[in-house]
Amino acid sequence: MKKLSTTIGKIFFYIFILAVMGWTASLTIAEMKAILPNDPITPYFALALFDGGAIAWLMAWIGHARGLMQRSISVIMLVIDLGGVVLLSAGRLLAGGQTMADIPEALAAAVIYGVIGATLANLAAIYVFHISDPDIMEDIETSILEDTLRAEAMKQAQQNIEAQAQKLGAILAARATGKLKYRLALPMADDEARAVIEAPADKPATPGILETWMRSAATKVKDKMQPAPAMQIYQAATSAPTLAPEDNKGDGVFTDGKAAE
Repeated sequence: MKKLSTTIGKIFFYIFILAVMGWTASLTIAEMKAILPNDPITPYFALALFDGGAIAWLMAWIGHARGLMQRSISVIMLVIDLGGVVLLSAGRLLAGGQTMADIPEALAAAVIYGVIGATLANLAAIYVFHISDPDIMEDIETSILEDTLRAEAMKQAQQNIEAQAQKLGAILAARATGKLKYRLALPMADDEARAVIEAPADKPATPGILETWMRSAATKVKDKMQPAPAMQIYQAATSAPTLAPEDNKGDGVFTDGKAAE
């Protein structure tokens, strides 16, 4: 009996939730149609923004948010969207034609600016929620550290170059002078000749795919056009083996294959 009552209680509770959601959704659409009377489509986007947004941020807070930042954003946006639902519902109830209560003068402005503020808040919260993901934050912080290290490395490299500018410049000057003298066939000093010899050679360009394929095809054609090598007949395969002189003793056969007389 207790299990049955629990099940019935859950059923009525979820029916109540659906009824409340339908009630507030109808008020939101009606109020947005009053704000935008000539636009039949946009009020349904407002329904997704407020009623749907409250549910979305609730689900994000319960199961999707990671870290303090995302959980805080989810709770704040849940409150903002619920406030928007309450504001639109109150505006529709007060301005829907009833005569039982006076309509506050600032209600219309509050509804309009509330819709604008909630739209901008949801838009900004979506981006901030995504950026504040712990994995993304870790990647951002790592990238910042890498940029800091690169900047420090370049700073130290610049200091080293400035400290060694005269020495390194002398090496480059000797190399340039040696190359020029080599081209003009002029006598070179030992340091100039050494600089030219120790200068790194230009790295040959790597052939492209088309050039490699053309070379391979040309090699295959050249191999096919060459005549096949003549078959070599080995004399040792058809003639009798030659006996060593010591093997001819006593058998009556000499090394030339003739019988002994």
